[in-house]
Amino acid sequence: MQSNHTPPSRVDYPGAKWWRVDFHTHTPHSTDAYRTGGTPNIADREWLLAHMRMGIDAVCVTDHNGGGQIDPLKAALVELEVESPRDSDYRPLTLFPGVEITTSDDIHLLAIFGPEATGSAISALLGQVGLQGGAEGDHENQLQKGLKEILDQIHPPNCDCIFLPAHVNGPRGLIRDGNARVKEDALKHAALYALECSWNGTVDWTAETEPVEERANKEFAVTYGSDSHQVAQVGRKTSWVHMEEATLDGLRIALLDGKGSVEEFTQGGQPGPPTNKWLRRIHIEKSKYLGRVESISLELNPGLNAIIGGRGSGKSTILEILRKTFNRSEENGTNLRGLIVSFSVRKA
Repeated sequence: MQSNHTPPSRVDYPGAKWWRVDFHTHTPHSTDAYRTGGTPNIADREWLLAHMRMGIDAVCVTDHNGGGQIDPLKAALVELEVESPRDSDYRPLTLFPGVEITTSDDIHLLAIFGPEATGSAISALLGQVGLQGGAEGDHENQLQKGLKEILDQIHPPNCDCIFLPAHVNGPRGLIRDGNARVKEDALKHAALYALECSWNGTVDWTAETEPVEERANKEFAVTYGSDSHQVAQVGRKTSWVHMEEATLDGLRIALLDGKGSVEEFTQGGQPGPPTNKWLRRIHIEKSKYLGRVESISLELNPGLNAIIGGRGSGKSTILEILRKTFNRSEENGTNLRGLIVSFSVRKA
């Protein structure tokens, strides 16, 4: 599942780009992951490089009931960034701190924080959701609170994170193993707008008597994560996410946007425009007779571009100039209000 796409942080056009994201990963902090005879068998640096080799752009670090590996991984990533010219496997990687918790309903739930968060954010969340006793990293540890109680009580500003039910059509998944009441309360809850599909499954939960989205009366973004517990599983299932920057807000907006901004990763290139030819930039000068003395440049995205401004700000003028430039004179007199203009030109 290797990918040689250009890292989004190195793409030279403005606006949203497609990021390959693994929503669900484990480290040796999980007592059932990356271990030989109970002993961790991978260093933080090698864990990071394993994800870089797979062409992954962002990773949600979601160990069982603990975040003890977050800060060491972030420190190792800084070292790699400094030494990057010496390691041919290096590519930019964003870490989203997170955790996989086991609710009192015996359902697995991912909580994902922004890249700036540290392990202390995970500890604070675990204290709020009622994890007491037992070792961090143990997937058998169960919280004192149920899924609905967590969704009701944990929200900004006391805790800014995204909740994502894990492997919903797999073991301890909301749809497969949640009882009717837990499932009903969670699917209709405003805090849930995305679901993680099991890495070895398909979006088959619509085969139920009453499809999930009809039951919830809303659509869900469908995400995928590798749920990796060893190197051979890294990147086995990931998602394309359309966002400008790899931030918690960028992730949240994409998930709220749903199916147009979140897709299953497949080989053969990223989603989006099927060509590398598009109008990259509009530069207008010597237009004083149109009401603008100074020149203006608009950098464009290969996807959707929107020109926003008040009455008389020049929106229609820009479209008129494009029409004239590309000899679209046959459209003279067309009502341009709400017109979407699309051109395919050779990339500079």
